[in-house]
Amino acid sequence: MFVITLSAHFWTLKVLLGGPVNPRWMFGTERHMGLYKSYVSNMARPDGSIAEAFVVDEAVTFLSIYIFELETRYSKPERNWDIHVPNHQMDVFRSCVRPLGAASTQLLRGWKNTIKWYILNNSVDVIQEYLKCLICSDHKNTLVERGISQLDIGIKQREEFPRWFKKKVSEMQMQKSVKVNDDLYSLSQGPLERYSSYQSCIVNGVRFYCKEYDNTLRTQCSGVCTEGDHDNDDVVYYGVLIEIMQLSFLFDRKVFLFRCKWYNSNPKGRSIYMNNNLTSINTSTDWYSNEPFILATQAQQVFYLLDMKRGSNWIFVQKVNHHFVFDIPEKYELVSEQPDNDVFQEEESFQLPPF
Repeated sequence: MFVITLSAHFWTLKVLLGGPVNPRWMFGTERHMGLYKSYVSNMARPDGSIAEAFVVDEAVTFLSIYIFELETRYSKPERNWDIHVPNHQMDVFRSCVRPLGAASTQLLRGWKNTIKWYILNNSVDVIQEYLKCLICSDHKNTLVERGISQLDIGIKQREEFPRWFKKKVSEMQMQKSVKVNDDLYSLSQGPLERYSSYQSCIVNGVRFYCKEYDNTLRTQCSGVCTEGDHDNDDVVYYGVLIEIMQLSFLFDRKVFLFRCKWYNSNPKGRSIYMNNNLTSINTSTDWYSNEPFILATQAQQVFYLLDMKRGSNWIFVQKVNHHFVFDIPEKYELVSEQPDNDVFQEEESFQLPPF
């Protein structure tokens, strides 16, 4: 058997001599030889032991599909399984994230205002009526009267809106307004000063590692990308994951953020090169270093390969489809090829062309 299999592997004319590959492919059987040998319990009848054990294994595997009380190979969760989504109204508190490993407690310090604004800015559907007060002309005129230039009005508005929003919701809470619920009140009060920092987590079935921890491994799970805008143009931000932050809010609400290091992916610059579906980025340049945060659910995992043609600082971006992770559109429309008012009529048998 070994001589015949070896000849089938290495003959140069194996396709002509052996025919199609599938009928003579032996790798599957060879990989299971160790398992088959372990089935042997009677050395006098090895073939019978293997046959009986194989039948028993097939029967038990088939029956395990219909056993719901026990954990089997069909019912056990996947390696990158997600936790149960919290039953909250706001999407920002419903992150499907499972942190891994031990957590270290850190302080927000200088990032607190930036994090507050980013979380509020990504909850526009919930606080739309409150944001209108921010962008109204009366508020802008008030800032102009205070001597703030037109270039700094947007920055000043982002600094003052979290404080104004917190005060506004607190007043509505004291008045027992029906518009205020636990989610809205928690969001308005902002995150606590202390947060939990992790080195790895699983988001929507994808495993992420921080760059510092990823450097100690032979695999790569720290590359991230997300879609955004720059100067009113849609761009894709590429970078690496630096820290996984679990922020705590009132009423046991949690928000997971990724602190990233972004590479300069401005399509109008010279730090990114796109050609023939290949994207190469210069890692020696940083971008948006003062805004490094994204929601964990906004991140997409990418892998980086060295671009030997352009130098050591250039890397290729490789996007992949993860195992058991499918990109299914939420909404779609069925387009009929024929108008609704036309009646479909098959051709008569005498009108069909001859065979």
